[in-house]
Amino acid sequence: MHFACHGQQDLDEPSRNAVLLHDEPLTVLDVARLGAVDAELAFLSACATASGGATLPDEAIHLASSLQTAGFRHVIATLWPIYDAVAPQVGQDVYQALADAGQTRDLAALLHQAVRRLRDRDDSRSPLVWAPYVHIGP
Repeated sequence: MHFACHGQQDLDEPSRNAVLLHDEPLTVLDVARLGAVDAELAFLSACATASGGATLPDEAIHLASSLQTAGFRHVIATLWPIYDAVAPQVGQDVYQALADAGQTRDLAALLHQAVRRLRDRDDSRSPLVWAPYVHIGP
């Protein structure tokens, strides 16, 4: 599953963190209500989808963790707002590498390679551009 949309973070109530879909938000609480799924990958190309709340900094209540709890083995998410100009390239690089590899076992390494390519571009030297992407999973 791939989301390329806006992310919304609620620092006071992390269960209201959401991706903003066309008609309504999909929140952490909505994902928890879905029940168990058996899925391989969720890619959250939206702002702050692996970032929790301010009141419970030790807890991992965010969209990425809720999707993994729901049954997605691998989740790619972001720690802070991402740049619209580079997000599609990160996704394209990850999916191309995934197609070439033919399996998700090394997905963390594939994301790392995509982020390094982004970092090494002349216009992407700032960590604010390339560092928000994280992999959660085996």
